[in-house]
Amino acid sequence: MVVTIGTFFFITPTHCYLDIPPEAKMTAVEIILYHGYPVQVFHAQTTDGYILELHRIPFGKNNSSTKRKYNRPVFLQHGLLGSSADWVENLPNESFDAMFNVVLNETKQSSLYYVGFSQGTLIMFAKLSQDPDFSSKSRLVVYIAGEGGTSVMNIIHWIQMVNSGKMQAYNYDSLEENQIHYGQDSPPIYNISSIDVPIYLYWSKNDWLADAADIENSLLSVLPNSSIKGRNQLKDFNHLDFIWGLRVPAEIYHPVISIINKENDRRIA
Repeated sequence: MVVTIGTFFFITPTHCYLDIPPEAKMTAVEIILYHGYPVQVFHAQTTDGYILELHRIPFGKNNSSTKRKYNRPVFLQHGLLGSSADWVENLPNESFDAMFNVVLNETKQSSLYYVGFSQGTLIMFAKLSQDPDFSSKSRLVVYIAGEGGTSVMNIIHWIQMVNSGKMQAYNYDSLEENQIHYGQDSPPIYNISSIDVPIYLYWSKNDWLADAADIENSLLSVLPNSSIKGRNQLKDFNHLDFIWGLRVPAEIYHPVISIINKENDRRIA
């Protein structure tokens, strides 16, 4: 199951008398511990040698879940220029496989629930379009805020897709390099029309990085109707509101948790 849910100007005053929350100077792991939750840190190595860090909250504060052995893990994927801190305050293929395998091996589960924000939505769409068998690892996908846009190659990839108007793999601008990586002269298009995973979409027409027209043209008109289980257009959300907005818990997080709980209860009933 899959769930999908700018530019910043920092003004530094000469004198500031505001109380700074202690979390402002904490890492994601420190924030989790500060609020009384357990946390574990894992590392996944990709086939091309990169080391990726994953943060896990294995259970709640009271450690009393009687259903824990039946629960599926929930994988939270941040967006462009983000980190795991997005959920407490690289593109597909090598990195995605490496991270998924660490989660599934650690939790002794065969599949998980996926929640992606911004670029995290495109990552899963791209992976499922290129590797249909990967759907067996994802029981449900939630996409929040669509494709919002970090390496230099990552930024170039986004520029390429904007210029071409196509959801496609990275273009090496060399027939030889494209042949080496893809077995063809041009980068393959991400074909999402055959994705067979329950999908819940969250978007807003006020999101200038993924507005209603983008969602309609890129997702709703292409994804199989049988796969789209939820269409949620929220009022007056900009792109970052989907993570940091005050209405997020009531309008996104709580409904998503309810969806996952119902799916999990149905599975173990």
